[in-house]
Amino acid sequence: MLLASKSEKTLPQLPGGVNILYDNELHQLYTNNYKTYTEMRSDATIAFARMLTVAPLVNTGWSYVSEHEEALKLVRETMELFRIQIMKQAVEGYIDYGWTNWEVVWGVNNTHQIIPVKFKALLQPYTTILINPDTGDYLGLRQDDIDLFEFNTLHIVIDSIGTDWYGRPLLENCRTAYLSSINVNAAADQYDKKVAGSHWVIHYPIGSSPYGTSKKETDNYEIASEMLKSLTYSGQFIVPRRIATFIDDMNRQFGEDQWKIELITDKGRSSSSFIERQKYLDTLKVRGLGFPERSILEGQFGTKAESETHANIAVVNFEMRQQIICQQLNNQIVNDITYFNFGQKNIVKIQPMPLANIKQIYWKEIYKQLLTQHSDTEYASLDMATFRKNLDLPEQTNDPLTVDPEPQPTAT
Repeated sequence: MLLASKSEKTLPQLPGGVNILYDNELHQLYTNNYKTYTEMRSDATIAFARMLTVAPLVNTGWSYVSEHEEALKLVRETMELFRIQIMKQAVEGYIDYGWTNWEVVWGVNNTHQIIPVKFKALLQPYTTILINPDTGDYLGLRQDDIDLFEFNTLHIVIDSIGTDWYGRPLLENCRTAYLSSINVNAAADQYDKKVAGSHWVIHYPIGSSPYGTSKKETDNYEIASEMLKSLTYSGQFIVPRRIATFIDDMNRQFGEDQWKIELITDKGRSSSSFIERQKYLDTLKVRGLGFPERSILEGQFGTKAESETHANIAVVNFEMRQQIICQQLNNQIVNDITYFNFGQKNIVKIQPMPLANIKQIYWKEIYKQLLTQHSDTEYASLDMATFRKNLDLPEQTNDPLTVDPEPQPTAT
């Protein structure tokens, strides 16, 4: 017979051992890259994808579910004050460091109810997580010599492994691509300075030639140097040549003209490889942040339907993250509010609003097909007034505008 038990039998699921003030191996690995993560936020592609990761979750609202009307009203009024702040900081902290934490300051409202009055975001590089060394459960936060426990903290983590409350930074997925893009950019700059562009090349024969108005025998190297200076400063020059028979003999002997001036240019052939490489690395960056590349980068191939499919995949990613964040808010802040004021937990739930209703999109496509074949029937069934109102179209009132006529003077 199995006996019900609330005690855990397994040890904390953390690499590298554990104590109440723990810094496991994974956290140390990510901590060493904090400076790189900060620099990555300035990369144009990562910054753009990062903003697109944060914005949908900040702009999407929450719904509140409860059969306890008073508790529902209190939670809604309280949490809506901080919803945008919490969602923005939670998602940004997840992207940059893997976790986000706040000091929760409690107070009393006008109706003498206990509510959070401030969520003070704590900087991850200066904050350490406290855990129960026996089970690995989250206990609180430590900053300098100050410890915060239980209801004085809010901690959000999305990609946690075992009982590792530090999570995994989303930027870690892009770090290798970011570092590679720096190397490619440095190589391109080096190429532009040393190879790219146009270069004058002057070929001259060993020996001397008559040069200048005096026709003095001058070393051909000095003549070539003067010619190069003249080319560099856009001057004019005259190329001295021996008599034709001597030149023909030299050309036959050496296989080409002994005096030759040519302009060598790369014509941008090699730079295209750098551009293609950077495009590929940009693709890896946005993939690392959870976007199929065609949903946000410029599409050169593929259909509109394919792009919409890619966008829907990104939406599913966003909704999963928002559900995890709301679940942790329910387990921490919402339960604290209802317990302090009503002595109960789990009586109010925050639920994220859907970013996109996939079913609704599916039915819209079917309805479009119906309109092409049964437009008259469907038109008769629609409430056109409501339809125009939803589209914010101006309507003409049914009652004509009545204007009182001006009084006419009476004849005397």
